[in-house]
Amino acid sequence: MFTHLRTLPIVLGLVAGASFILSLPVSASSSPNDPYFTNGSQWYLNGLNGIAAPQAWCVSTGSGILIADIDSGADFSHPDLQGQLIPGVAYLGHLGLQTGSGINALIDDANHGTETAGILAAQANNNEGISGIAPNAKVLVIKVADSQGGVSQLDEAAGIRYAVDHGAKVLNLSLPPVGLEKGGAIYNSMQYALSKGAMPVIAADNFSADWSVGGNVEKTSHQILVVGATGIDGAITSYSGRGAGVNVYAPGGELQNVPQSDSIISTASLKTGYAYNYEAGTSEATPMVSGVMALLMAKGYSASEARYRLLSSTVSKNGLPTLNAARALGSTAQCPLSGYTQPFWNQTVEFLGLYNLPSLDTLDLPSINLSNLFLFFDFSTFLFCTTLLARSYLVPYLEKRKVTFIGITQPVEVKEV
Repeated sequence: MFTHLRTLPIVLGLVAGASFILSLPVSASSSPNDPYFTNGSQWYLNGLNGIAAPQAWCVSTGSGILIADIDSGADFSHPDLQGQLIPGVAYLGHLGLQTGSGINALIDDANHGTETAGILAAQANNNEGISGIAPNAKVLVIKVADSQGGVSQLDEAAGIRYAVDHGAKVLNLSLPPVGLEKGGAIYNSMQYALSKGAMPVIAADNFSADWSVGGNVEKTSHQILVVGATGIDGAITSYSGRGAGVNVYAPGGELQNVPQSDSIISTASLKTGYAYNYEAGTSEATPMVSGVMALLMAKGYSASEARYRLLSSTVSKNGLPTLNAARALGSTAQCPLSGYTQPFWNQTVEFLGLYNLPSLDTLDLPSINLSNLFLFFDFSTFLFCTTLLARSYLVPYLEKRKVTFIGITQPVEVKEV
């Protein structure tokens, strides 16, 4: 019986050498209470032409994944980024040499990295601002862009290598796709990242460039992710890079002659006088793809496997392969993870045994032998997804076991540690 959930985490048991803990999720909610999410301003997450993030959160919120945001630094004092950022280093001398480390060296004086960091992993369900796409991931902040947004190829390449050497599995590069010629500094650093199991995700630029077959961008796109931008209408934006070298599109919004609300709202450097700001560009589309990569890799996929799932699950809109987080994660339900108390809480539930989900192979339901009760669940993917329970997906292979959940008033999840 589970009677002391508020003392979590608690090690419950060992299964085939693996430890599992029962813990309250930081922000696993498909309906977070963040104001800009609830009022529809974050249309890019759950709007008609958004990326279907709430369904994906039923499966993963990015726990355990480090995303490197190689950009202009970040505002570590922002309330929606508390606990989400890890200070890295700065490369600003145009020589690929480290010029500083720690928070003071990473001040965002371009108001760019703070925004991309928020899209990636702002806190969710904290009743503040926005929800990040991978709210349980962490962001390693590496500064390579100056106050005017200028970046040298040597500094960018050094930032990529630093990120990989310090554990980042997803490299968010809301930077122009330059230096990708074979043998170039950025090309070589990306090859290094790939060899270490990390995935570069790079913006397709904001100058309507056509990255045609045979060019450096197109050739490199066969290994990495190059991101174009769509507007609130789902069509390619006027500024987005395009062509064969762009392998996925995500919401980037529009700022020209449209309501501000048609662009992308995210965290802003507080020194601007605003906590949140609307912007548009492939810089905004890129962290959406990086965030979904983090969701996938948190489920155990390698960088190449996650890239394959992300690209093979895109939805064709206006002839574009557009990002769909729910399809990538194999989620088919809008799971009510927040404030859901029936029919599961405080009553006996029957579990039928292990599952057989060939079409939803991201749902890893661990079995735990505790007090002679076999539990088969992953609370972030199964228990709250009533539509999954309603279908005949569970295949009995043990006798039915009844488990009573006592005193649970909010969602919990089982994590392997």
